[in-house]
Amino acid sequence: GICTALIIILSKPLAAFIGNVDASFSLVTIAPTLFFVTVSGVLRGYLNGKEKFLPIALSGVVEGVVKFVFGLAFAIAAKRACMPLSSVSAMTVLGVSLGSLFALLIMYISSKNQISKHNVGQKLRCDVTESAIIKRLLMISVPVAIGAALNGLSGVIDLFLIMKRLIFLGYTPTDAIALY
Repeated sequence: GICTALIIILSKPLAAFIGNVDASFSLVTIAPTLFFVTVSGVLRGYLNGKEKFLPIALSGVVEGVVKFVFGLAFAIAAKRACMPLSSVSAMTVLGVSLGSLFALLIMYISSKNQISKHNVGQKLRCDVTESAIIKRLLMISVPVAIGAALNGLSGVIDLFLIMKRLIFLGYTPTDAIALY
């Protein structure tokens, strides 16, 4: 949640940093995906451990369909509204965020019974405290979340380097964006 908020708040400076100020709206529309994918990953891991694969598979199908349908519909609508290319891109990316949200909702709704407190509470050993479980989950999940965030950051660094090199070679920022 914090990373999502930071990307939204810092979208304009980030877009300027990578050399494409028009990308700020795309950053805002893709930022919630980080939150949805992270929460989905936790739920997916839990369901994998319980060997409940139907909600995982169903969410994957829903995610793909929603990304495609909404991304394409938003792109077509933005194009018909004569929006600039950066806005068309952002509207398309909004389909990705919606796909991630719908996947999370489908996985949660279809597995609600599996994650109820009653079911989880029955499986706990008496000698394991809630604080020990939370500490262990944090020790496992925080490095994974940081790794995922850094992986996404590498794409931003690639974009930054490519844009800067194209501009250095003499392309205008507009031409560099088009080439990228």
